Amino acid sequence: MLIAAILVLSAGCSGDNPVSDFEYKYDATAGGIVITKYIGTSIKVKIPKKIEGEFVVWIGDNAFIHSGIMEVYIPNSITNIGDYAFWNCTGLKNVAIPDSVTKIRYTSFACYKLTATYKGKTYHAEKREGDPNVPYNMPSEFYDTINGR
Repeated sequence: MLIAAILVLSAGCSGDNPVSDFEYKYDATAGGIVITKYIGTSIKVKIPKKIEGEFVVWIGDNAFIHSGIMEVYIPNSITNIGDYAFWNCTGLKNVAIPDSVTKIRYTSFACYKLTATYKGKTYHAEKREGDPNVPYNMPSEFYDTINGR
């Protein structure tokens, strides 16, 4: 089931973004809901922990690609973050990855000037030479740590 709608939020909203801000699907293999696309207009995004009574467990490939978000809260129900999930989110400067995330693709956070924290350690995006498609990315250590390597 795919549900999509748009709802404008006030910038001061402190609760989860409404379900209508996301396209999503239930994935039996993932064991819950996969966010497939952010279609909201808020620059401050709080991904809900549950949708339709099911845990949100994955942020899918390209889910927030090129979005204008500046803040994102990722709930501790998320276990997987897909390819290019937050690629080229130029306004996104800080993100905290919950300990529940155990799989992340090496291009999930290719964002300029991004700082990410995971299990108390801070990582900074770095300029990449030789790949015009991914000019900035988090260091390999960030991805390797999350992926248990």
